[in-house]
Amino acid sequence: MNNIETNGDKTAIYPIQTCFNDISQKSIDTCIKIAKLNAINKQLNCNCMQCAIGNNSISKCISNGSYEASTIIVDAFPSEYETFTGAMTDEKGYLLTEVLQDKRQDIYCTTLLKCHIFKNADEHLIKECLDNYFKKEIELIQPKKTILTFSAFQACLKYQIIESVGAVNYFTKIKSKVYNYETDVYVIYDFNNLSEQQRQAFKQGFNIILGCC
Repeated sequence: MNNIETNGDKTAIYPIQTCFNDISQKSIDTCIKIAKLNAINKQLNCNCMQCAIGNNSISKCISNGSYEASTIIVDAFPSEYETFTGAMTDEKGYLLTEVLQDKRQDIYCTTLLKCHIFKNADEHLIKECLDNYFKKEIELIQPKKTILTFSAFQACLKYQIIESVGAVNYFTKIKSKVYNYETDVYVIYDFNNLSEQQRQAFKQGFNIILGCC
């Protein structure tokens, strides 16, 4: 980048000297994190076409939100719509935006699996997908709070992503880890077919989790 100075008919161009002392370590760390997550998404679009399941799926679900988020929201797998538009951009996204309002942009949204046709998939392929992508997301985001939909919670138990736990109450912190990573874990309703009473409980529960009230 150059600095342009004009004096009458004469124009001089001087290079601007960058002061690296003005670049914080936090900014550098964030840039590195973004680069790594972008690399994961690139790998998702390219390499998972080698997957016997992914090869039959037209597109993949890209996660979204803040790379500096302290809270991550995880659903089990994306709808077909989400594979074209990103994680939690369908009816789930409308509900999240209604609940979170301007805080939505400060949260990282993702899915355990990245295409919507994993329902009857081979167990080995599912485990491979989880380890290749979701595990790396957890390692890079390093969330303080991990919020799982109930279906995602069940999948996490099945594939030993989280430790076995006892009785689970919605919106209450449970004692566990995610891939051996220390994070507060919460379980919420699945987004679909919520009654009006559940929607109100959903809003109140989210506010409590996020410390909004």
